Amino acid sequence: MTRAYSLDIRNKVISFISQGGSKREAAKLFEIGEDTIYRWMRLNKLGDLSSKKRTDFPTKIPLEILRKYVEKHPDHILKEIGQAVGLSASNVWKHLKKLDLTRKKRQRCTQNVAKKNAPNFKNN
Repeated sequence: MTRAYSLDIRNKVISFISQGGSKREAAKLFEIGEDTIYRWMRLNKLGDLSSKKRTDFPTKIPLEILRKYVEKHPDHILKEIGQAVGLSASNVWKHLKKLDLTRKKRQRCTQNVAKKNAPNFKNN
């Protein structure tokens, strides 16, 4: 994962543009994307040019811990599992996929199966 640009480089780019340089020139000069510059200009107008803090969720967990938790609590949804083991729901899903565990909750008897197995009183 790439790191955020420092506040110093952000201020240099904004200063360059405010002194009359174009956004395209700034992108070429500082080797950053034009969309990044537009985002920084918008953030500068709002008064906060600093980078946002990343999430505190870890991305890895020993798979055995996750396996034991799921075996102990098979009815929990991804969000509940994530809160218990300290992962985001999407990371729980990724790790469960590695373990080849499915979290789909299927109905025991779907409406179509119930209709198929029900006696037909109209034809009698």
